[in-house]
Amino acid sequence: MRRITSIALPALLCCCAPGAADVIDFDDYTIAGLPSQDDGSHEVLDSGATLKLSGNAWKYITLPAALRSVEADTVLDLDVRIDVGGEIQGIGFAPTTGIHAGNCFQLYGSQSWGNRTYDYDTPGEWQHFSIPVGTHYTGDFDYLQFVGDHDSGGTQVIYFKDVAIVPEPCAAVLIVLSLAVPARRRNRPGR
Repeated sequence: MRRITSIALPALLCCCAPGAADVIDFDDYTIAGLPSQDDGSHEVLDSGATLKLSGNAWKYITLPAALRSVEADTVLDLDVRIDVGGEIQGIGFAPTTGIHAGNCFQLYGSQSWGNRTYDYDTPGEWQHFSIPVGTHYTGDFDYLQFVGDHDSGGTQVIYFKDVAIVPEPCAAVLIVLSLAVPARRRNRPGR
């Protein structure tokens, strides 16, 4: 008679969202100005990887349906360079083309406005940000807004590069599988 023995085998299970997020190619989008606020300029650089704002610029892009949902694990990943500081310089998701201070992450500026959790602190150099947007707010948003505010008569210059909307990095989970296998017979002397 054969006996069945159970053995435990460790296995690694990765719980990740399918596919990696793509960097936004600004050449594929219409860059529009926020009504009654924008009188600055923009320029798309680096084959679509970079958006430059100058003057009093409040710009937005309409997001494709696949990028409109901000979940608890959504991260906004980007590089920023500010050559000339302004009053408000930041980025955020928006449900309309209006001004949404509560959804904007102000990275730099002389005015206190929006969410000030993340600070640009390398003037004239690129600085990387991975903003866990979903820990601040969730919902469906049609637009991604780019802010370079300086309406007090001055100018400002900010660059947004390699902007991507990504799920939070996943964690691997160790699970133990239990398998039933036939036990090996032992030859015992005298039997």
